[in-house]
Amino acid sequence: MEEDPDIALYLDELKSDDNSLKLNALSKLNLIASKLSCARIEDELFPYLRYILEETDNEDEYLVKMCQNVFEVLKSNPQINKDKAVIIFEPLAIMEDPSIRESAIEGLNLIAREHQTLVTEMVLRFYNYDLIYARIAALQLILKILRDDKHKLSEEFVVTCDKVTILLLHDNMIPVKRFAIRCIVSLWKTQSDKAGLLNVFKQDLLNEFKTQYMEQTNESM
Repeated sequence: MEEDPDIALYLDELKSDDNSLKLNALSKLNLIASKLSCARIEDELFPYLRYILEETDNEDEYLVKMCQNVFEVLKSNPQINKDKAVIIFEPLAIMEDPSIRESAIEGLNLIAREHQTLVTEMVLRFYNYDLIYARIAALQLILKILRDDKHKLSEEFVVTCDKVTILLLHDNMIPVKRFAIRCIVSLWKTQSDKAGLLNVFKQDLLNEFKTQYMEQTNESM
């Protein structure tokens, strides 16, 4: 990307070996984006950031900040095709570090407001990975979408939730099931239309976890 000297310097420092330089350059991401057209953000800046993720060693703090700053670029430029940022958020959403994962989920949730089908497909893809953190990411993304009042749930999303709950019933990964309990409890406590939950989470899943929940909290669902 050919830029003015300051922007070119920041772009180069994004992949520096010096983490302080990288973090400083990342804080200028909105400034960099402001100098580019939407097409160049989508076709050049986002792929460049993906290249940095794949080809350089990055500390956890840098990855969290990358998610947060790309999120701000999307919010500051509503005309951008937000789905183009999936290449950054998707690989970070299934990482072990919860701060990275949660920051990436925030970005994917923002994308889901305009591209729910795309993110819905990602949910099922995550859950089909034989990885604890990928499956937890799928549940986190479901929870985030369900709790975001800006979303109008698509039929595809509800069907995917149904598929995920069936998979959960046969899941042998205990940390995933424990996280699922927390998701269900969180929704049950915060959603006024509790009956509506049954359109998303199957009744047999709720029944399976209800006893565990009551044992843990001494509270009836």
